[in-house]
Amino acid sequence: MQLVNVLDFKYNFAQVTNNYLMSITEIQDAVMKLSADELKEFVEWIDELKNAHWDQQIAEDLTSGKLDHLIAEARKEKLVENIATTQPRKFGCGKGIVTYVADDFDTTLPGFKEYMQP
Repeated sequence: MQLVNVLDFKYNFAQVTNNYLMSITEIQDAVMKLSADELKEFVEWIDELKNAHWDQQIAEDLTSGKLDHLIAEARKEKLVENIATTQPRKFGCGKGIVTYVADDFDTTLPGFKEYMQP
């Protein structure tokens, strides 16, 4: 079922069923009678419906300003991140980061001896 149809479902279901709404129990019984292919199609449709409702809720929250504080916080964090990565590093800024160096750190790896200068 297309996304547009999923959104229309919310508003047109009563008309399609001649103003008869099924109870949850009736819907559950009907779902239990579906074949495997029909159940797969139904689950996909439910996922589309759920996603459409989520998208609609996000759009409403954006319009109403409910997410403004989160957007501002994210922009601030991004700005701080950009500043932190663009400033030059100072001498000693990595002190304490490397706490262990293996004894054979300077040993030439096998297969690289031919690249070593005599």
